[in-house]
Amino acid sequence: MRYPLIPLGFQITLFLLTLLFVGMLFIVSIGSNAVKLSDETSILREEKFASLALEEKIKGVSEQQRSATIWDAAVRKTLEGDEEWISSNLGVWMQEYFGHDENYVLNDQNQAIFSSGFGEIWSVEEYDFRSTLINPLVMELRGELAEMARNGSLFDETLASVEVWDIVQTGDQAAIISVVPIISDTDEDSPSVEKLYLHVAMKYLDREIAENSLLALGIQRPRFEIQEPSEESAKVPVKSRSGQTISWLTWVPQRPGEEVLWKILPGFLAIAFGFGLITLWISVHLVKISSSLQASEAQARLAVEDSENANKKAKSAEIEKLNFLSVVSHEIRTPLTVILGYAKIGKNLSRLPADRKLSEALQGGDDTLKEVKVHLDKLLDISTRGMEKIEKSGEHILFLVNQILDYSKIKKGHLQVDRKACDIFDVVSPVIDQMRVLAEQKGLELNCNVPSCMVFTDLLRTRQILFNIIGNAIKFTDQGKVDVSFEERKFHVNVVIQDTGVGIEKSEVARIFESFYQSKYTSKKSVEGTGLGLTVAKDLAKLNGGDVTVKSEVKIGSTFTVSILKSK
Repeated sequence: MRYPLIPLGFQITLFLLTLLFVGMLFIVSIGSNAVKLSDETSILREEKFASLALEEKIKGVSEQQRSATIWDAAVRKTLEGDEEWISSNLGVWMQEYFGHDENYVLNDQNQAIFSSGFGEIWSVEEYDFRSTLINPLVMELRGELAEMARNGSLFDETLASVEVWDIVQTGDQAAIISVVPIISDTDEDSPSVEKLYLHVAMKYLDREIAENSLLALGIQRPRFEIQEPSEESAKVPVKSRSGQTISWLTWVPQRPGEEVLWKILPGFLAIAFGFGLITLWISVHLVKISSSLQASEAQARLAVEDSENANKKAKSAEIEKLNFLSVVSHEIRTPLTVILGYAKIGKNLSRLPADRKLSEALQGGDDTLKEVKVHLDKLLDISTRGMEKIEKSGEHILFLVNQILDYSKIKKGHLQVDRKACDIFDVVSPVIDQMRVLAEQKGLELNCNVPSCMVFTDLLRTRQILFNIIGNAIKFTDQGKVDVSFEERKFHVNVVIQDTGVGIEKSEVARIFESFYQSKYTSKKSVEGTGLGLTVAKDLAKLNGGDVTVKSEVKIGSTFTVSILKSK
């Protein structure tokens, strides 16, 4: 039996179609594996970075506590039970500054003397609802302290590093609980180990902490879930110290392989309908192009990751600098207030009741008593002049500390202004009255004609701006005058401060508002300051809806213009 001959053209077509089909299956198989491998690699990388970021957040809670618990004032104020101070430094402040949800202070009997949560002071009885979760950690910490004391390894360095933390489940949420001792930073009047008070921080693992940890890594829609998420989601287990999985950090993973596949699929289908050797060549060519695209994508991803890491390090360095300035300024201001208080007492010794009684006792007619009174008056005069110098120096340091605190608050977005309608006369007059004393001490003229005009601004902060700029004008003017004039515009009132001082070089005019920058003249003359006065002034002016600008010429003088919104 003979079979009919199959046309050559059909054979060639069938062969080419078969070859194309086999080629498509081969390409689809390779592409599917490549997409799967690319997506799995991307998810593993995200899970690794997410795990490291979460670990850093957990460890950071105890570090945040130590910023305020290793402090003589903390030991003293907790022993005194000063609720307002504890709230401002160990309670509500921790929640507003570090994002803690709940904070407690326990005495040496492990009883709560202070409770706060979500920005409010609570009754100490609220601690009873958390005691079953927190007490095991408290007892563990007490045990560690006792063991260190028995072994003789209780030094300042080791005591400052003692901490106990864990991740627990409370209701339908997981939370980080950290317990640290409140200890002295100078070892003065430090209580014994068994008498130490403890500080407890509690931070819930919610969407906010998930986003703060992962959005910087480019991870989208992160969240915490109690139940293990589906296989489609990327996930990292959140475990307690005992290894028990308490919660899951999950998010929608990036799938770069699928994205590339969907982009090239239309073209691939169009090419699949081709015919012959040209179709095969195109298929091979596409495989090469796909490999090239994947390599380019990998390089681009590495470049993006390097850029994100660099930005993260820069932001971290800036935050650390601002935190350092805030903490240092906060700790300097407390002892400085005490110094100023005693300086004022010393300056006014002659007004104290004891001195009056002594003066009355020395008013007798005995020549010896009169001579004693003369010498005593001289001693009081020396003491008063010395205390006045201490007071002035302390007030200057307090001014610099407040300037640093304002700068830190502005950069972190924590400084708020309270703009109200007020008369420009009420804003400027008190500043001119105080500055006139400084001008007269240097033999300078301070000219000002204050008009009456309603403006819309924060009165105290605007005075602070004018104090900084007029004070600078007097500071850098050795002879001549400082003129303060006013220009009324349609929407603003301009306060113009013009001096006959040393001026500023053109190359430095653009930089004088930068943080910590001081001009060449400042450094040569050893003029006191932090380099933040003009920075804070300009930032405050912008917060008030205005600005600060400058024009200057060396050896002729400088002109600063402060613009203030007019009241409607």
